Amino acid sequence: IHADTARTNGVDLSDVSATVTDMYSQKALLGITGHAAGAMQNMLAYVNASHVSEWIDHFTEETTASGDGRLQLKLLVPLEHPIDAKVDGTLQFLNNDVSLQNSIPMIYRTNGKLNFKETGFSLSNLKGQFLGEPASIGGGTVADKSTLVTVDGGASADGLRRAYPMPEIKPVLDKVGGSTHFRATIQVKNHTPKITVESTLQGIGIALPAPLIRQPLA
Repeated sequence: IHADTARTNGVDLSDVSATVTDMYSQKALLGITGHAAGAMQNMLAYVNASHVSEWIDHFTEETTASGDGRLQLKLLVPLEHPIDAKVDGTLQFLNNDVSLQNSIPMIYRTNGKLNFKETGFSLSNLKGQFLGEPASIGGGTVADKSTLVTVDGGASADGLRRAYPMPEIKPVLDKVGGSTHFRATIQVKNHTPKITVESTLQGIGIALPAPLIRQPLA
């Protein structure tokens, strides 16, 4: 079966093919391939409504994104035992503003790919503006089936204020200026995030009250 165009769950599909290797074989495989392009949020909803969400430990259930994107998908389903289905897919970000998880600040103008299989997912060369400075994001599913994401980039005082507007920390952030490099790891297991941030804070200045002097941290 071949369809030049199709639509499902609000997503426009193209070049969709479905084949069965041998209908009468106990090892018959249903193979489905296709492409999608359109609103990134619709494609995320499409992924979350499918078994793919379970295979990637529901990582994208909290993900929101603006703008358009692309989805490539390949499925292999044993007709005698569908639970052993295999998937190979790529969700491509195209200059989107993306919130991967509620615990992770927004990544602006994001480009890169989220690759997924039935065994998990990986972030491929994901780049964007994070905390006011350029950043690279990588990682994915690790051996114990938890999620480990790394962020390598910079953080500016303005970016921190936009990401964390909470009134309880505003008086502190209002006294901060400049920018610095940091590296963060975000581990998510059983939907519980653990975030570790490392930075020398070099380049950050803090306006301390007299008689302390405002100066960059060493």
